[in-house]
Amino acid sequence: MATIVVHKRSGIRYVLIGTGYGAYKSQLPGVFGGSVFPREETGEIPLAAVSDKAGNIEWIFTDELVVAEVDGQPPHVWLEQKAEPVTEREADEGGLPSHPSRGQAASAEDQSQSQSYELCPGCEHRVVSDARECPSCGLVLIVSVDESEGST
Repeated sequence: MATIVVHKRSGIRYVLIGTGYGAYKSQLPGVFGGSVFPREETGEIPLAAVSDKAGNIEWIFTDELVVAEVDGQPPHVWLEQKAEPVTEREADEGGLPSHPSRGQAASAEDQSQSQSYELCPGCEHRVVSDARECPSCGLVLIVSVDESEGST
């Protein structure tokens, strides 16, 4: 699947390949001192690499583009879904939840409303409140009364 962008002025559709920055540095002779004290200017220009229907790659300023669709759906479909909060550690490890497909969106929303989540005290991974152990680190979270009585 792909992200399709539209050039605002021309209306031409492109496949978004990636984004980046063009950097520049220029030196102009100073008014006083000429090239001994040049006036320097540096900066970054936000750009997007896009492909046209022939497969040609172009670089276009990002403010000249608008996202038309992501994986065949308009952006608002992706952004309307409620996401469960993630810990800073999960975000660093890339543990962000994936977006459900259209068919799964309703069932995922129903499940998230019926389940509550807590953080594992061992690794801070987000786990369902009634989980017996953490799926990330294996720490036992719930010890039943029967298990605790048998061990003493």
